[in-house]
Amino acid sequence: MLKNPCLREQNTDKSETHHSEDEGHSSERLPMRSNDESINAKDETTDAQSDWGRRLPENVLMHIFSLVCSETGCIPFLVRASKVCHLWNRVASINSLWHNVDLSGNRLKKAYKNDTHIRRLFSNKLTHVRHLDIGDWKLVNVTDVLAAICESCQRLESLSLSGWTRLSPANLAYVATNLPNLSRVDLSRTVSDGKVVPAQSYTSVLQLMTHRLTHLVLSNNTMCGLSQIIIALSVLSPGFPDLEELNIAAFTLFDESCSKPIVDDNSIERILKTSTKLKLLDVRGQNSVSDAGLVRIPAWNVERLFLAGCCISRKNVSGLELIMQKWNHSLVEVDLSWVHINESLDSGLIALAECGEKSQLQILNLCGSSASLHAVKAVVLKCPLLNSLNLSSCRALSRGMKRRYTGGEISELRSKLKNREQSADMPITPEERTISFVS
Repeated sequence: MLKNPCLREQNTDKSETHHSEDEGHSSERLPMRSNDESINAKDETTDAQSDWGRRLPENVLMHIFSLVCSETGCIPFLVRASKVCHLWNRVASINSLWHNVDLSGNRLKKAYKNDTHIRRLFSNKLTHVRHLDIGDWKLVNVTDVLAAICESCQRLESLSLSGWTRLSPANLAYVATNLPNLSRVDLSRTVSDGKVVPAQSYTSVLQLMTHRLTHLVLSNNTMCGLSQIIIALSVLSPGFPDLEELNIAAFTLFDESCSKPIVDDNSIERILKTSTKLKLLDVRGQNSVSDAGLVRIPAWNVERLFLAGCCISRKNVSGLELIMQKWNHSLVEVDLSWVHINESLDSGLIALAECGEKSQLQILNLCGSSASLHAVKAVVLKCPLLNSLNLSSCRALSRGMKRRYTGGEISELRSKLKNREQSADMPITPEERTISFVS
């Protein structure tokens, strides 16, 4: 997807180099995928081009571009902006603007995912990149490509290798060693090179990133030896005090060598033993993660919690209520979909609503759950910031109420529940659950 701001159109066969007079402005042209826009170094101005675009001071235009890139990423904005006129092309080619780049999938032609072209691309354009997504690249030369990235992208803070194959512990160690600012790593849906590597091989990686890792994604992972990574994370590491996100969601995340799930309460507790800054925890599908393990997490301000399919959603325990009481003041998003433990779920929802007007809750997913109308009402009436509520397939609710509510629909639902409660001068009883909420 990355398009050098001076890339030729797709039908251009020759690879030319345009030398800009501005220092640090590289303009190498590489053919890209046809579904992406590419750069034409020629002036694209027309009679319809207004003067304000061409007369803006370069520093002002660069500031505007920087704001847009921070909000939406560099691609495809800088690619399109560079086609407007010479001025915009020159500004869009400034390396310091290219700090958030998404090259995932097939956005860069397969023929250019080799050592020579990758080195040229990164050294000419992406020396200032801080966030890089190269997920779903199908490579044979994994080591060469990672070496090219490490050589040119010393400012890199976030790297997504989601969906990579042939990724080995040695590759991870190399990346951790040669990217000193790397703190966010996405290894979801990765598959290793098939070699079984002792857990000790991961020790150096963990030691290097212990005090700078803030985001770790291992969801939906079939990497050979993943259990060894978990063991290394939970046993060999002294902890991750700056960790803000841990995503280990997977409904089939099992070690092939044994029938025991590779993530359990002990692993969670050891990984997060010093993670007081944790903001996001996703343990969906981890059926050995219980309420007892989550309650012991040292973080007190978790904002996003995803529990669908884990042990908590399958056993009738009181721990869900304790979890919600611990974090009800900070939770912004909660996923309790397909939880079928009536009493525990209702107690948890009521505890979630106990924070009242101070509640930060905005998104609640109860799809397929057994939540009662009484518990849902407590959340809707007491959580003023709620703007997304999924009640699809909730078996304890009336048919007209089983859907997703957003924005103004929640306000209407809140009004109906409040009016019904006031007219009856008492809480809604179980017998009144058949009331239709069809608009």
